[in-house]
Amino acid sequence: MKNSKENRKHDRLFFSPADKVIAQLEISGQELTEAMVLDISESGIGLSVKRDEEGIFEPGDRFIMAELQGLASIHFDFAIEVEVRWLLDHEFLGRVAFGCLFINIPKIIQAELRRFVAEQNDSIIRQGCK
Repeated sequence: MKNSKENRKHDRLFFSPADKVIAQLEISGQELTEAMVLDISESGIGLSVKRDEEGIFEPGDRFIMAELQGLASIHFDFAIEVEVRWLLDHEFLGRVAFGCLFINIPKIIQAELRRFVAEQNDSIIRQGCK
């Protein structure tokens, strides 16, 4: 995991492929799709899928994030609606990245995400000072 500050409304926590953080996506009429989590904040999530699955995602599309796996200190098994806000096709990597906004996320889950992101980012900063 690494920390990065951008001009965003909420702090984000970034993940590398080695972190193995996975989201299970429920797209109507299809089986669950597994996406690699690139980053997360209290208001949204960045995801990546294999390029051959790219046709199922377009800005404005909505689907359900059924589960989030691979974070030792936090585990969600809930259904949160998300909306695709942007798409970036990494053709040379064989992956498509897309940013999603959480839709009607329960306040308790939003607060838990805020706490989790802050704690993880503080930990990363402390480790960097050693």
